[in-house]
Amino acid sequence: MRVADYQVEQARRVADLMMKAASMGSPGGSGDFVTGYWNRLAVLESDKQWKTNPTSGAQGYFQQLPSTKLDLINRGYSNVAAQMLSMDLPIAAKAAREYAIIQKGASAIESLEAKGDIAGLDKLLNGLWPSLPGGSQAQTGERLLRANRELVPIINGPGGQVIGYVGSTGRSSGP
Repeated sequence: MRVADYQVEQARRVADLMMKAASMGSPGGSGDFVTGYWNRLAVLESDKQWKTNPTSGAQGYFQQLPSTKLDLINRGYSNVAAQMLSMDLPIAAKAAREYAIIQKGASAIESLEAKGDIAGLDKLLNGLWPSLPGGSQAQTGERLLRANRELVPIINGPGGQVIGYVGSTGRSSGP
């Protein structure tokens, strides 16, 4: 099998698993889907590495722009601005989610998270993070595949119950 064919097949398998998970919603109250989604975004934005973009000045796992930091500070959210730059990914992810809630509203974010609606979240947030599908810097190919693996559900039992997501368990999500 050619490498390109293999990557297409892998992407199809990941997409099928993600659709199964989305149709079931997130596991009851565990937040695993939420963690996996924000880990996915960190892969798309920075390949899950804390870095600085020398051209834009964007920093961190979620590539916070200096203007975003200033806006958050001016609006009284200096803790969110600081935490988005944390070297600790779970803290940075929680702050990035808070930033999304500040910008888009808690009910919109939480409703889509509760349904496991990946496409809906991507559409809602791609103006804040243009690396998301549909955004002006949307990632494709291998990077998108690696990012989507953060949301591969861990399915258990004969009923196919989703018990967690790869990106929320600390399991490897590399190629």
